[in-house]
This record gives sequence, structure tokens and C-alpha cells, in this order.
Amino acid sequence: IIYRNIGSIVPDEAHKLVGRALSGVLSKGPSTFQEVEVCLLLLYELGTSPGLSDDLLKPHTGAVGMLVVTLLQATPMLPAAQHRRVAVMYMEVMVRYVRVLQQIPEGLATVLTAFMGDRGMQHPLPIVSSRACYLFMRLVRAMRSQMGPYLEMVMNVLVPTLPQLIDQPVQKKRDVGATDDQLYAFEAAGLLISEEGLAVAEVQQQYLAALLQPMRLRIEAALATCARGDQSGSSKVAEDVQRAVVAMGYLSKGFNTTLVNVTRPNLGALLQGALETALEALRYLPQNAAVKSRISSFLHRMVECLAVRVFPLLHTAITLLLQNATVADLCAILVLLNQLTCKFKSDVGGLLAETLEPVLAAIDRLLAGRGGGQGAGDLLANTEEQRESDELKAAYHLMLNTIAGVPLLRVLLEG
Repeated sequence: IIYRNIGSIVPDEAHKLVGRALSGVLSKGPSTFQEVEVCLLLLYELGTSPGLSDDLLKPHTGAVGMLVVTLLQATPMLPAAQHRRVAVMYMEVMVRYVRVLQQIPEGLATVLTAFMGDRGMQHPLPIVSSRACYLFMRLVRAMRSQMGPYLEMVMNVLVPTLPQLIDQPVQKKRDVGATDDQLYAFEAAGLLISEEGLAVAEVQQQYLAALLQPMRLRIEAALATCARGDQSGSSKVAEDVQRAVVAMGYLSKGFNTTLVNVTRPNLGALLQGALETALEALRYLPQNAAVKSRISSFLHRMVECLAVRVFPLLHTAITLLLQNATVADLCAILVLLNQLTCKFKSDVGGLLAETLEPVLAAIDRLLAGRGGGQGAGDLLANTEEQRESDELKAAYHLMLNTIAGVPLLRVLLEG
């Protein structure tokens, strides 16, 4: 806090302090990791100053920009570079000062090598490699349009590396439902592949297929080990399926409907094939709630990405989600139907005509089995079952309201 305040009051002195620290670390003999980490931390904290202007970030004339350039030039010989604390701090600094990198894209190759090598995503410690994946995604998001010259270099590393990353142990997080940081590397790859200006259609298709195929094979291999009659699967099977499905969802984030359906439809065909493989898991594991939840989320993503191209798979998907459906499953189905109705309006009428009746029948059966029918509210008040029942009813009423708002009343009346 004292350093930040000094940096705000007398920024020139703070810049000189960091410059001396950086010169000292780079010019003297072997430095300890503590010395390098402190130096990087001081540089990082300069970026928190409210007075950090664009002029200060100019790489050849700005005080802070020149410090970043000095670090960039020293990257290959940075002392203690592979130490976990130094490795992470270096990547944090580069992402913090991405505006400097945007002005000197010729330095990007050095940064990418550090992020994707044994100081970053391929670091032996999972805590470092997982953080590198997240920071790499942020770097790619900011530098996406300038990465054309490095696309082949990056993809030659990512294609063999990404399948290995999701085999690493999941890092524990405080937030419930927090995302595995390794998966952000898939998002970064998707952002690069989906940028039309970076690669021709054939190259895009080649890279997307190379990243999707290992995930599809992972799902198929996991399902092949399921014991006959085991509808939940072992924890290993369920985890393999979930991580592969989520990885494909992250990979798809950079793709939009126009690209995959109009401009380069072969990309859409690959994503549609990925969804078909994911839906197969519902046939094998109809009672595994976690797997169903992950696949349901992937299905929502594919609706937004593939649009009408996903229609042929929707009836099968909803039918599979209805197997052994819990309240959570039925809520997910209702949210999906609501999403489809909002997005496609009357075009979804045929699907509703086929699926609405079995969905409503499943809702009635479940609520009746819980005693959640009319007049039973007092018996279940303030219980978990009552909360779930209320959520289901709310999702049901929202769906009906959405259907009534578009020209689909005929489907309601007939259903």
C-alpha cells in the first residue's frame, strides 16, 4: 500500500526504483527467486496507478513502457525463470501490460514461447501450468488480431499439449463451481482458430478437427469402459466425459453462427459432430447428474453457435435428458425450450409439438410423487424439496409465458 501511494504521489521516483531493481537483477550474478519476484511485483504494481497514461506505456519513450521492453528483451535469460513464483509473476506482468505488447507485436514471439513452454503451460507444477492457461487466454484475447504470423507456431504447440492439460489434477478453489483454469487454453485456441483473418478455411478446419478429435475419442473411450447396466458410471468415467465436454464448449466460444453456418460451414459440421458424441454419453449415463448438467450446458452453447443446424439433434437430446429426470434435469429442459423459443420463435413449433407433452407429463409425475400438488405446500414448506419444486414451477411458468408470447398458442392448446 505504501509503495502504491508513493507511485501515485511521485511516479517518477517509483519508475526509477523499478528501473534500478530490474537492472540489478539482470546485470549482477545469479539472483535469487525472491529478488526476481520482488522486482516483477514492483513493475506489476506500477500498472495499478490511476495516473498510468498511454504516454507512459509507449514502448520507446514512456517510462513504464521502456521498463516492460527491458523485461521483454531479457526474457530468455531471466534469472530463476522456472521458479513457480517467478514464472507466474512474469506472465501476470505481460498480461497487465498487454497495451505495450500491442505496440511492439514483433516481441510477441518471445512472450508466447514463455507462456507455452516449460515456464508456462508445460511447467511441471500444475498450479503454474493452470494459471498459465488462464493468462494465455487473456493474452490471446487482447492480441488476437495481431497473432497471424505466429498462428502456426502456437497451434503446433497447442494441438499436442491441450489433451495433456486436462489430465492434470484439478486445482482446488474457494468458489463453488469454479472453472478449471486449464480449460481456458481451449478458449484461447478457439479464439485463434475462429479469427477469419488469421487462416484460410482449410487451415481453420484442420486445426479445429485436430483439437476436437482427442476430446471425442476421450468420451468414446470412457463410455466403452462402462459396465453393462451401470447407468451412473465410475467417478473416473464421469470425470473424463465431463472434462472433455467442457473443453469442447470452451473451444467453441470463439465461433459465431455466421462463421460456422454461412462463411465456413465445414467448421459447423465439426462442432455438430462433437455435440453428437457428447449426447452419446446421455445414452450410457442417464443417471449421472453431473454428466447430464455438463452436456446440457454444452447443448445451450451449441444452440447459440450452430443455430438451426442443431435442430436435428434436439428431439434426441431432450428425450435423453428426460430419462430418469430429476428436478434439476427438468429445469434444464425447460430452460432449453425457453431459449429455443426466444431465439427461433415459431420455427421451433415442430419441436415443441413433439416434446412438450412428454416434458409436461414428467413434470406432473415428479411433482405428484413429491406431494407437490395443489394444497400440499404446507407439508413441504421450508424444505429442500419445496425449494426445488418451486424452481421447477417457476421455470415451467416462464416457458409457458414465452410460448404464449410468440405464435405458438396452437402447440399449447394441442398439448
